[in-house]
Amino acid sequence: LVDEGVLDKITAECGVGAEDFVIEIGPGAGALTNRLAQAARRVAAIELDERFVRILRKNTWENVEIIHGDIMKFDLEGLVARQLNECPQTSRAFIIANLPYYITTPIIARVLESELPIYSMTVMVQREVAHRIAATGGNKDYGAFSVLCQYYSRPKIICEAAAACFFPKPKVDSSVVRMDILDSPSVDAPRDAFFCLVRAGFAQRRKTFVNSASNVLKIKKDIICQALIDIGKSENIRAEQLSPGDFSKLAKLIDLKKA
Repeated sequence: LVDEGVLDKITAECGVGAEDFVIEIGPGAGALTNRLAQAARRVAAIELDERFVRILRKNTWENVEIIHGDIMKFDLEGLVARQLNECPQTSRAFIIANLPYYITTPIIARVLESELPIYSMTVMVQREVAHRIAATGGNKDYGAFSVLCQYYSRPKIICEAAAACFFPKPKVDSSVVRMDILDSPSVDAPRDAFFCLVRAGFAQRRKTFVNSASNVLKIKKDIICQALIDIGKSENIRAEQLSPGDFSKLAKLIDLKKA
């Protein structure tokens, strides 16, 4: 990322303050790292590419730890615990990342599902993925990943970054999404049952929710139909028209073990 305006926007909108700890994933040559080092108490920059690691280590940031590692294998829980233990003055922990597009969703899902003590996560992702994260029910971009993100966080797209903002120039445009982590899930429902219904409902998204959930979970259609009626929804509704709150109500009504 080489566009100064986008870098400034991320720094201004990510919410990081002088007493905060930042985990930066994929710092590259360190353009954003430099800004985060000035804004935060401490930064841990995790980079997989050894060429960038060598560049980063030539800088003289006193409050930045350069870590050569793979984020999908790295012990994030241990890193956060160590920082909070070594520096009790740290008030909040943030994740800020320019994510590799091919592993964007696994990284976000891993962070959210691990329930790390993270205050907020700000990520640069492919524009289509950003729209999926922030989409609400009834939107064509809304899907199981949208529900997952909104179960654990409150997402908001804070800026756009065209392909020209990068060097080398990629083939796609990007967006920056800030996801403020909720103290507790956005809905009150048994988590396993909730996500089981979400995945089943979107598995065959061209079908109605009844047909898709019935086919995937092997549940009788009349049980699902009755649950939809009980929450005031049509039997012909599709999963993309159900909010996280609707899925929560259905998870309480449909006993997957008995169904």
